[in-house]
Amino acid sequence: MNIQIQIEQLILEEMDLSPGQRSQVQVAVEAELYHLVAGGLPSGLQGGGFISSLPVTVNPVASTNPEMLGVSIARSIYAQLRK
Repeated sequence: MNIQIQIEQLILEEMDLSPGQRSQVQVAVEAELYHLVAGGLPSGLQGGGFISSLPVTVNPVASTNPEMLGVSIARSIYAQLRK
């Protein structure tokens, strides 16, 4: 099975992250999404699909740590995909 997820833009409002922190967030999002999707795609996306916009919410505590922020973002994305 070949799965491709493309996130063109991730907007983090009211967060001042350094370039290094942004990179950490990106790596964490990618790793967690890979882990979640490896467990199976939501049934609505098993035949493929396109979502133009996906609002997500993030645990405020996670915003203090780039890795935790990335994991929280990925889990929120996956939860939205399952709806």
